[in-house]
Amino acid sequence: MEKLIDFRELDKVYDGKTDRAFDGSHAIKIIYSKENDIQLKLGKRNEWLAKDEIYITAYRGRMTVDSPFGSDYSVFFIRFKSRAEERLLNRHFNIKPSQKMLLDAVVSECEIRKTNPSSEISQLMIKSLFEQFFLTLFRDNIRLERIKRKNKTDDETVKQVIIYLKEQLGREIRFDEIVKKAGLSSTGLKTLFKTYTGMGVISYFNHLKIERAKQLLSEGELNATQVAGILGYESIHYFSRQFKKIEGISPSEYIKQIHSLD
Repeated sequence: MEKLIDFRELDKVYDGKTDRAFDGSHAIKIIYSKENDIQLKLGKRNEWLAKDEIYITAYRGRMTVDSPFGSDYSVFFIRFKSRAEERLLNRHFNIKPSQKMLLDAVVSECEIRKTNPSSEISQLMIKSLFEQFFLTLFRDNIRLERIKRKNKTDDETVKQVIIYLKEQLGREIRFDEIVKKAGLSSTGLKTLFKTYTGMGVISYFNHLKIERAKQLLSEGELNATQVAGILGYESIHYFSRQFKKIEGISPSEYIKQIHSLD
């Protein structure tokens, strides 16, 4: 089975601050922006890199790096094999301080290798540093994908709860009913819903009911007592209290406001 990462060779490293064109190459390139924005030109495609961002590409044509602010950047020309190459190539990555240290260590080791190009120790050091670097990228990428999957699931859960609440506007509803519908614990639902909406589930439900009440009252065909009945309130008095709590005015005052605008 092919390795997750099998580093083969570092062809060369370029460190600079000025615009530079690089001839076509079969090597994989890691372009690392150390300061302000730089721009890559890969044929007809352009890529912008911010500070502490890298871009990995297997593009074989002529590549240009524009550094409009004279920003420091590095380009590593490398060769490796990986069974998960698609997770790396043609992608942007924001790198952490520990990953920057690994790339800086590669540059330092390249300087040492200049004094003894055939040094096996330098070659092994560079291989080890790059493999550590790529393994941390893989680990971070897997973690981010897990978070994205969880967020997608959370999004869908909240969306389904809101749809359910909108379907129940004609009655009072208990929190344990909503918990059962969501398939979460009480605490889990409270935390998730508050994170996404900024309010509790029942509070959100009450706001939905009052928004629906405002819509019905503004249509002018129903009075407050009828609207209270349609929305499942046990009494006109309880409906009026809820309406005033959320809107700051009573249903009758709201109706007067609507009529004054006609």
